[in-house]
Amino acid sequence: MSAQPHTITPVISLADHVLEKKLSRLMELKTLASEYNKLKKELKPLFEGEDKIQVGSFTITGQYKDRKAYQVPSTRYWDWQVK
Repeated sequence: MSAQPHTITPVISLADHVLEKKLSRLMELKTLASEYNKLKKELKPLFEGEDKIQVGSFTITGQYKDRKAYQVPSTRYWDWQVK
């Protein structure tokens, strides 16, 4: 059994300073979003089930929401990452 030949995909290089700046900002926001989601998950159990809570100058409101069940059809989508 012979090995399959390797295919090398060329890397596209763009010299676009505006795009590079946007990608840099995207990476900065990624860490902030991660911290935000972690804190929100940590705080949720403290407030769950309460309609309204005042903590200092912050007002926390919440409510249970019913989610309807449905099946999602199989689809294909583009997933991408910035490194």
